[in-house]
Amino acid sequence: MEQIRGYCHRICNECPIFQATQQNDDRKRAKMAATLSEVYDQPFRAGDINCDGCSTKNGRLYILAHSCSIRAKGIKEADKVISPISPHTDLSKDLTSFIITGTVTVSEIFDVVMSFKDDPPAKNILWDFSEAEVGDSFTSDAFQKIASRAKSNLGLRPGSKTAFVATSDIVFGLIRMYTTYLELQEIAHEVEVFRKIEEAYRWLDIE
Repeated sequence: MEQIRGYCHRICNECPIFQATQQNDDRKRAKMAATLSEVYDQPFRAGDINCDGCSTKNGRLYILAHSCSIRAKGIKEADKVISPISPHTDLSKDLTSFIITGTVTVSEIFDVVMSFKDDPPAKNILWDFSEAEVGDSFTSDAFQKIASRAKSNLGLRPGSKTAFVATSDIVFGLIRMYTTYLELQEIAHEVEVFRKIEEAYRWLDIE
């Protein structure tokens, strides 16, 4: 059997309750119930001794696991939505990179751009869409909205550059539209889109 860990990082396979359950051993269940009755000063029955591990989603769960604060915290952390956009700032290169992995929505990108005013990036920015997957939210209207918001933020970064890397034809085309929207607003900010990240680095003067 594969090793299973609980939210407390203990190995479930070593737990006598887990072992009695997996072995379907009523004698071990009865013995464990007697021990728990003595420890907690409350009655436990052999039928209470069933558990497939506290991280199980559909399996059996030990009765006291329902009130475990560590398990509750673990479930809450596991349910958090992980952003597909990973920021990284290299001050030595005056560059903030946003690496996008997996499915991303326009609203998630817009939220990042909105944060620039309170949490400014480095002078230059790299958006890497190489491993991104996009859906129906990626439209020309949506990118025009982002461009409108970017106008007020880019003014805080004179002489800056933003490079986009997009291997997908759809994303590449939409970002080209985005750069056109910026040009129409006469923003003194250089923006380019590339197929390869090496080309973006060269344009940003990064070795």
